[in-house]
Formats: sequence, C-alpha cells, structure tokens
Amino acid sequence: MNEKQATAILMGNLKGSKNKPTNLVEISNACNLLVKNWGIKEVSRFFGVSQYMLRQIEKINHLDTDTKKFIQKHHLGIEKSYHLWRLDEAKRKEVLPFVRNLSSEDVRNLVYLIIHEPKKSVKECMKIFEEKYAKESTVMVLALPTDLAKRLQQISKEKKMKSVQYVKNLIEVACYE
Repeated sequence: MNEKQATAILMGNLKGSKNKPTNLVEISNACNLLVKNWGIKEVSRFFGVSQYMLRQIEKINHLDTDTKKFIQKHHLGIEKSYHLWRLDEAKRKEVLPFVRNLSSEDVRNLVYLIIHEPKKSVKECMKIFEEKYAKESTVMVLALPTDLAKRLQQISKEKKMKSVQYVKNLIEVACYE
C-alpha cells in the first residue's frame, strides 16, 4: 500500500457511517502508514479526527492474525477491536467467541474486569460480568408483512448487521431521540 492508497482508504472510512466500506484491518494498515510518514498530529488534522481514535485504529494492526480474521469476519468496530488489543493473546482468544454479540460498552466492561482481576480466570470474570452488567430484556414478537420483513433483512444485510440488531437500533432511535 502506498501513501495515495492509504489516504484514499482513510478518506472513505474515517467519517460517516459506522459500517465502513473497507475492512478494519486495511484501515489500520493505512492509518499506520500515514502516521509513520506524516505523524499523528498531521493525520489527525488532515482527516479531522482525534488522535485518540487514530491510536485505537493503530492498535488493531498489532493484534494476532486469528483476532484480525475474527474482526474482519464479524465486522467488529474500532472500539471493540481496541479493547480486545488490551488483553494478552491467550485471554483474548478465550473471550473472542463472546464479544461478537456484546455492545462496545459491554466489551469495555468485560475487558476492564479481566485486566483488573488478574488472579481470576476469564470464565470467572465472565461470570462476574454477567452478574454485574447483564441487562434485563423483554422479548417482543412483531408480525410484519412479508415485503417489509424482506426489506428489513435486505437493508440489514447491506449494513452488515443482523436483522434483529438493525430493527432494535431503529426502535431505539425512534424512542430515544
């Protein structure tokens, strides 16, 4: 990757939708190249993003190959990926199967627990996490016309989200904004 390609990747991915057209590992590679060549202050100024965000993106490049593949396959975001970086490789591999369905805030809380309870196993920390941070949910069944259900599935697929998560996000926006 050259500087021109890296600039194009970051221009197309640092602003706007959370669902990026380029995978996060490529974004991290582009970010690392430009930070190395320009310095973090200049990259931050040029793209209008915080240095903190750039540092988070940079850390993704330092993850092991299996974690990078997991991030690409499950479309994990910057925040979740950064929090995974904070764990050592053995603990990260134990946690990976569970983070996919957690929010960024939940991943942050789980990683915090694991880091601050070094004598406890990951399984013990996950149990504490479940007890301390588990959110109560109510299941609702919605009967939707077939064409509407298909459209929701199509849009969620385009956004690389599960249909249930996409609908939940729509409802949250409608109720809380």
